[in-house]
Amino acid sequence: VSSDTTLLPYTKKVVIYLCRNNTIQTMEQLLFELQQTDPVNPVVQHCDSPPFYRLTATSKASAAASG
Repeated sequence: VSSDTTLLPYTKKVVIYLCRNNTIQTMEQLLFELQQTDPVNPVVQHCDSPPFYRLTATSKASAAASG
């Protein structure tokens, strides 16, 4: 998907604001949207160092075959 890069700094500010005020719900919604649009199955792993979360992706095809 092509996007307008001039909007990126503003988009980042909005996402940061949302995450600061409602972290869990924002992450859940973003992951839901990612699962709907991309052929990956993201897994959120907690880390001890910033940013404290790591997204790893597995193919939906391989996840469906194994599960």
